[in-house]
Amino acid sequence: MEKIVDDELKKAYKQLKYWGIAAKELSDSKIIERVELLKKAPRHSAIDELYSSKYIWGVTAANLRNYDLSNLPIDLLYRTSFSNKTKWPSQDKLPKGFHPDKIIEQAKTFKGLGVEKLHEQGVTGKGVTIVYIDKPFDTRHIEFDSKKIEYIVRGDGEFNFHGYAVAARLAGQNMGIAKDINMIYYACGGIGKYNDYFTDYVSYELKILKDIIKRVENNEQIAAIGVSASISYHIYMLKNDRLKKRFESTFNELKKRLDELGVPLIDSETFWDKGFSYCFKIDPKLPNDYVDNYFDRFSAMSNEEKMSVIDADKCIPLVYTLDSYKYENLIGSASWSIPQVVGLYALAKQIDKDLTFDEFVEITRKTLDPANIHGVRLINAPNLIKEVQHQKEVKAESTLTISPEN
Repeated sequence: MEKIVDDELKKAYKQLKYWGIAAKELSDSKIIERVELLKKAPRHSAIDELYSSKYIWGVTAANLRNYDLSNLPIDLLYRTSFSNKTKWPSQDKLPKGFHPDKIIEQAKTFKGLGVEKLHEQGVTGKGVTIVYIDKPFDTRHIEFDSKKIEYIVRGDGEFNFHGYAVAARLAGQNMGIAKDINMIYYACGGIGKYNDYFTDYVSYELKILKDIIKRVENNEQIAAIGVSASISYHIYMLKNDRLKKRFESTFNELKKRLDELGVPLIDSETFWDKGFSYCFKIDPKLPNDYVDNYFDRFSAMSNEEKMSVIDADKCIPLVYTLDSYKYENLIGSASWSIPQVVGLYALAKQIDKDLTFDEFVEITRKTLDPANIHGVRLINAPNLIKEVQHQKEVKAESTLTISPEN
């Protein structure tokens, strides 16, 4: 098994022009200028250029052993993605205080929001079943190999970094918000190989929803469905108007049936509509008081009205490996934040199996942290769960029947 993965990693190394900045470019003033721009204007629009494949992978698979990086600003390296596979020069050739291995070890267990405290108390999502729909990933990676995952893949199942990220944030052993859930994972492989891209994608998404409905109707207990995309948007992108109308009608019928069954569909549309958001740190070494929201454009809400998770200063399992991780502080997205919200809902469902998603949203908003210096209000997971427990007890008391006096 190790040899297969090694061969896959070698294939990835051949794509270095897509996987990382060339070592000689690390000292390029243009890259430093981009980092300074990000620090001064920390909004998503400021880093659009960094979403290109050249920058998204940083130095993930680069060999830097022959370079002296000691004079580089430490913030530059903190904001450059790297991994256990990055080959660094000796410590004296790195900026003082920059220890990549320690950074990865710390970041791969960082969940934020106080979730670690809940895990210590046994609130881990145990006994809750969640469906998630995204790209294929390798369940043999150490982040997942001890997990209870029903993995359903269509097509070639070629691994995709996005699948690793969302699965790890939801249920990973180190990173997962709800690390002990039962996860049913539908991996969308081969999209675009059977038809045009969006026709293919929507067809499979609707097929999955039909399958989930059938499972619930057969008394399978499923708490929620997470999707790191918008099925409505995928339908909107269809070029064939007749097909668009048919898919839209089918999707609405499926959503209605899921509502009747009490299974919320938590996708990017739900994420924004309910007022969730995500944050990053202008400086990864600063405390959470300094996190700032990525997006303003998808919501009319102010920062103080949004319910924010942290999607930065974290790792993802490195694609094509069994035991490596990629650190990042630049790249974050709603799609990687949705599984965190789904995970929090799973924790709440462990406490109160009858809790609806709308009730969860209401309690989440009620228990947010106070606004920080940027007006951001982070979700406070311990307070959230404490209030879920409290409201469960109140509901139980209200249902007690008091016998009349004789």
